[in-house]
Amino acid sequence: MGKGTIYEHKCLFCEESFTSKRPHSKFCSGNCSKKNSYRERPKFYEGSCSYCDEKYKARKPKPKGTKPRFCSIKCKNHFYKNPDIEKECPVCKKIFVVPFYKRNKSEHCSRSCASIAHWKKVEESGRREEILAKMRDGCLEGRRTGRIKKRFGENAPNWKGGIAKLNHCVRQLERYNEWRKEVFMRDNFTCTHCGDRGYLNADHIKPLCVLLEENNIKNTEQADKCDVLWDINNGRTLCVPCHKKTDTYGGKARIV
Repeated sequence: MGKGTIYEHKCLFCEESFTSKRPHSKFCSGNCSKKNSYRERPKFYEGSCSYCDEKYKARKPKPKGTKPRFCSIKCKNHFYKNPDIEKECPVCKKIFVVPFYKRNKSEHCSRSCASIAHWKKVEESGRREEILAKMRDGCLEGRRTGRIKKRFGENAPNWKGGIAKLNHCVRQLERYNEWRKEVFMRDNFTCTHCGDRGYLNADHIKPLCVLLEENNIKNTEQADKCDVLWDINNGRTLCVPCHKKTDTYGGKARIV
């Protein structure tokens, strides 16, 4: 076929025949192309009002993660001008205030209560040991494989010959985080001295530096295998003010 060849086509919208120099033309004009695009997609999309939950029709669909939409201006004004709602936390039975637009999302007064409720559901389902095993085995193996493994220890770009204290290195282990979580769960995420539920610390009754010296631990591999360090009975949950009052807080205990 030469450059001056004219092709015959049939319009997909109006079904009229037309000629064109292009071999793959589908529409006879730009208007037919636009009308066909409007015909393929629906003119209105159904949505639900964020205030009254009634269905309405809109020109554009509501994408995920966007602001709430309403069926009318009245619903929009009621939604944003409504006063805050008081709700009762199912865990601690404390009354807390939430904005009106979060009435169906906020169920607990704090993150600690939400985590308690989550772990209660896990215990009721009987999957507590299974989840802890996955956290202990799967996450550790995943962190120590691949590119991250090449950057540990001497292969790290900021390696300075191992000048970090052993006490500090042990606290960076994954098993230390698991021991800390188990202590919090046993004490129901409350301070054992004053009963506070704020920012909590997992304190060693017998200091960690003393345990490292008694068991003759010289590196983190030996610490990871030593079960004496990870005894839950040697831990207690304390808030920051109560932790500072102990005899082993910070510089009071001898650092290894």
